[in-house]
Amino acid sequence: MKNSAATFLSEDEKRLVTEAVHRAEKKSSGEIVPMIVSRSYSYPLATHLGALLLGMLTSLILTPPLSGVLQAESSSYLLFCGFFISAYFLFTLIIPRTQRLHRFFITEGDIEDEVREGAITAFFMEQLYKTKQENGVLLYISVFERKVWVLGDAGVNAVIDENYWNDVVSELVANIRIGKRCQGICRAVDSIGESLAAHFPIKEDNVDELHNLIIRD
Repeated sequence: MKNSAATFLSEDEKRLVTEAVHRAEKKSSGEIVPMIVSRSYSYPLATHLGALLLGMLTSLILTPPLSGVLQAESSSYLLFCGFFISAYFLFTLIIPRTQRLHRFFITEGDIEDEVREGAITAFFMEQLYKTKQENGVLLYISVFERKVWVLGDAGVNAVIDENYWNDVVSELVANIRIGKRCQGICRAVDSIGESLAAHFPIKEDNVDELHNLIIRD
């Protein structure tokens, strides 16, 4: 898939992001985990809604010409049902594989909710809540939804204002939109690293507790 997490960054870019995380974590006891996922949810309701509407439209377009040839009301009804059922099942296969078409049937509210839930789930699945000083930060990028979410643990949120995270997200999204994916992630990591260093300075016994880059295709 063109816009999957696996192809979001090249191998060299993945290395550069990992190095950026290493640099940031040398200044702080905090943990930064960039995570790239292909999508946060499958949105089955949007698939079926799209298939329903497109199946109906296909049937309305195809039925009149053929029913005119057959010249029978019963034939028109059967043709409509046949076209609709066939088109419906065909579109249930096509829509999930066509990102722009699939997104068309998903509301921004649903996207926002699912990305937030995906980030929260990932935060706990990857055990970012288990750092000694509660200073783990998840930088969550969901490719299909084109959304970025940043989650900090309790210790981080106690000292860093939420508006700061909004600024990090806005800058990263802007960079991704103009094709500067790697640069944007590295800048976000550097910025988060500086903020963590101000509140959680490095310690002699500091260890790298978490992954430095996670890809979930």
